[in-house]
Amino acid sequence: MPLTPGTGERQLAFKLNELTDVQSLVDMMWQQLTGLSAASTESLRPMVRIGHRLYLLYVQHRADYAAALNAPPAYVAPTADVITGWKADDPQLKAAFEALSASIITRQNRDKCANSADRERSKRAELETANITLSRALIKAITGHQRLGHLVAQEYIKSDQRAFNVAEETQLTQIYSLSSMRLLLDIFLATHKHGASAASVGIITPLFTAPDVKNQSLRQHIDSLAPAERALQAAGFDSVATLIDHLKASSVINFLQAAASSKDISAEYTSVYQKATDELVEITEKDPTPMTMARLDGLLDKIRRNLETRGLPDAPPAATTTSKKTSLNDDFQQRLRALENSRPPDPRPPDTRGRGRGRGRGRGQTRGRAVEQLAPLEDDWSQNPPVSFVGKRGAQHSFAHRAIRTLRRRGKGREI
Repeated sequence: MPLTPGTGERQLAFKLNELTDVQSLVDMMWQQLTGLSAASTESLRPMVRIGHRLYLLYVQHRADYAAALNAPPAYVAPTADVITGWKADDPQLKAAFEALSASIITRQNRDKCANSADRERSKRAELETANITLSRALIKAITGHQRLGHLVAQEYIKSDQRAFNVAEETQLTQIYSLSSMRLLLDIFLATHKHGASAASVGIITPLFTAPDVKNQSLRQHIDSLAPAERALQAAGFDSVATLIDHLKASSVINFLQAAASSKDISAEYTSVYQKATDELVEITEKDPTPMTMARLDGLLDKIRRNLETRGLPDAPPAATTTSKKTSLNDDFQQRLRALENSRPPDPRPPDTRGRGRGRGRGRGQTRGRAVEQLAPLEDDWSQNPPVSFVGKRGAQHSFAHRAIRTLRRRGKGREI
């Protein structure tokens, strides 16, 4: 069954939130496409291949521009003629376009096209369907994304939507001009720009962070400083002052990047710093030379004004977690003192009911009274020990003195 508009995009779901590099994006997309049926991805797979290869060629094109001695003052993106030259000269890009052509031929054979007009209609249907499916999946994935969400407002996406996703004639021959291909390339380039900006500062980050003595040896720590040493030497600073200025600027950039992705501050602050890092990418693209504090002055002034506009102080307010814990602890201590100071209820009076004879008096009470009655006689019996005596119940008892000592030693009474 051929893929029709609306069929496939419900299954194609890209998740970009946890991915920070282009290769991870490509791997995730390829895995999603592999999980779908072959009929629904005949054109999508080569389109992703084309987008990825164009991204790599774009990056190389910009690097060549930066390395050129007589480069124009402003970078000029590759034109259609340049891309056409890549398509003919680059083997990987050429193979990706050939795979796309093969998928279109498969669609034409499935539609049993009898003439050139039928083949042209089948090609248009295949490319428009693939363009809609890929474009909708990408737009859904980047909507609300911190780094990529602004791409949904690109003019080529709005223009495509106004045209009800009907491809123009030039787009059928220049596949890279389809809205989905342009959005895919922009996503790759935006991800690369932020990654490259972070990496440029990340190279010298070990100079600012505490060593990992738990997982690194001294030799490993020294080796980890080598990239920073090479980067600083390659910069060719003419004085110690310029080196210090660059290190200071790198520390400021590190702060901006950390604040832009931090989850410990409010969204109002992160949005300000995210805009700053986006502008920082543009600054470094225009001038790839080592960053200085003078080049950051305008950006830092914008951050200050954006914070003032939102009514935010320079530093986020301190977290209230500690105060909440303290208040809860104080409340617990207060309740505990109240319980300790409160008078417990009077205990239930002991049951004085007896069993059998002597009813109305408890056994323990009777035993205690028996000992109290006999205690005064202890001294007299020590001088003149009786042989026997008559107990309460009229029974004859002997060895009373021994009984008294036994009762005192055990601490409990016994009726005698």
